[in-house]
Amino acid sequence: MTIFTLLTLVALIATASFLMGRQLAVIRAEGAYTELHSLPSYHGLFALIWCAVPALLVFALWSTLQPVYLQSVAFAYFPQDVLDGPESGLRMSTVELVANGFEKLDARSQDQIVYGLSELRAEMAKINQPLPGVVPSYVLEAAREVVDQRAGLSFWRVIVVMAVAVGGAAMGLSQISKGLRARNLVEAFVRLLLFAGSAIAILTTIGIVWALVSETLAFFRLVPPSEFFFGLTWNPGFEFGGEAGQSSGEFGILPLLWGTAYISLIALLIAVPVGLMAAVYMSEFASNRVRSIGKPLLEILAGIPTVVYGYFA
Repeated sequence: MTIFTLLTLVALIATASFLMGRQLAVIRAEGAYTELHSLPSYHGLFALIWCAVPALLVFALWSTLQPVYLQSVAFAYFPQDVLDGPESGLRMSTVELVANGFEKLDARSQDQIVYGLSELRAEMAKINQPLPGVVPSYVLEAAREVVDQRAGLSFWRVIVVMAVAVGGAAMGLSQISKGLRARNLVEAFVRLLLFAGSAIAILTTIGIVWALVSETLAFFRLVPPSEFFFGLTWNPGFEFGGEAGQSSGEFGILPLLWGTAYISLIALLIAVPVGLMAAVYMSEFASNRVRSIGKPLLEILAGIPTVVYGYFA
């Protein structure tokens, strides 16, 4: 089952729980809406939240942990000397690429591929020749294991997420009563969502600042600040060897600052007189007909980012 299908089923169950919750509130009130603390729609939203939120949280957690588990399963087939090398991300990408190819074949074809490669590798070893351009056997074995594990995990993900959705809906519907403060609870959940959105924005900003500061400190460990701020040549370059990198270029920022100032000065020499005269003409001398046409056009031109003009130029 695809992710889209699974999420669609969760959405359908959540919709059904909303309709059932709204109807159940009416039944519990015996048709007397005045006896309900909240409107029936709030009871329906209460049941929907109980259904959708836990299911989506489980789905997100499962989707986050599954790649980590599959990587540990795949790396169990790798020799230790390969694991000790760099570029673990590329190793897992290779396994995923082979696994995606295996998923398009049946099990018999996979066995034939692995068996044929093993025979070919043995024949090449007899004449002391490597087998160029062929995926190593441990990558093939890891890819087959990833395919098997991913199929099982996908099946159980559907079962668990659907069970959580149905169980959450049942839990929410069981709490519906005339005195349930459904509106208060729904509004509290909405406030929590708004707070989470604000917190994510703040944490994202903090993360960006931290990334910039940490990379800046790492850069200045390689390049002296005096060379960066007062150097007259910008010719970046790095040499990486072992665990530590060493700079092999020139990183004077003054040419960049001068180039920015130079371009800005030329732009201001053109933009300020033309823009000022256009503003004076539009406000003092243009007729109403010209102003009604020219003013919106100028506002559209001003709203287009300058990088777009630069791209076409």
